[in-house]
Amino acid sequence: MFNSDKTKRILLTFITTLLIVFKHLGFWGVFRSLSNVRAASTAIPIDVPNELHITYFAVAKEFQRMGIGHQMMEYAKGIARSEGKKVISPDTRESNLSAQQFFKSQGFFAYSIINSDSDKAFGHGARIHMKFVLG
Repeated sequence: MFNSDKTKRILLTFITTLLIVFKHLGFWGVFRSLSNVRAASTAIPIDVPNELHITYFAVAKEFQRMGIGHQMMEYAKGIARSEGKKVISPDTRESNLSAQQFFKSQGFFAYSIINSDSDKAFGHGARIHMKFVLG
């Protein structure tokens, strides 16, 4: 069944690694880790045609309320237009009222509430998916 020394070494390395992982994490630790990997995979945004998705948008506390966020958003709108996008869509946490207020002041509207496995796994609240339709 195992004809070569290389195959035997690979199998032995795999089994040894598996035993070490189980020794340190235990059965439930391995199970939780696999669940977290599955949950983390849902955190990757899906590319939607004609849509510019903003993954992270932030201004440092000491520079907020100076118009920097507005300038960044105008820049993003310009990029979206130059790429032929029709919609800009950021996500914000349900608990982040200041971000929601900012996006609404920029013409965005709440489109849907997302409560994904990754949000639950990492202890975050639901996300509000917002949209701005370019004119």
